[in-house]
Amino acid sequence: MEVIRSTIDPSSPQFVENAGQRRALAEELTQRLEQVRQEGGPRYRKRHEEQGKRLECIFYSHAYTSAKGIPQIVVVIGSCTAN
Repeated sequence: MEVIRSTIDPSSPQFVENAGQRRALAEELTQRLEQVRQEGGPRYRKRHEEQGKRLECIFYSHAYTSAKGIPQIVVVIGSCTAN
């Protein structure tokens, strides 16, 4: 296998700036995923549980199958709220 040589300089100002931006985006994603795990907040989570719905289980299932490269079709019927 041929080795691909990199010309990236991790000490360059542009690399450092981009890395900081990517870390900020990763943190924002982490926060948004936590909101999704809370299923819209305590009020909506309680309502989902009373109705026997658990969105995190659905999202986990799709994420798992996607990560494994398994083709899938997702259909959302009804409302789905995540703040």
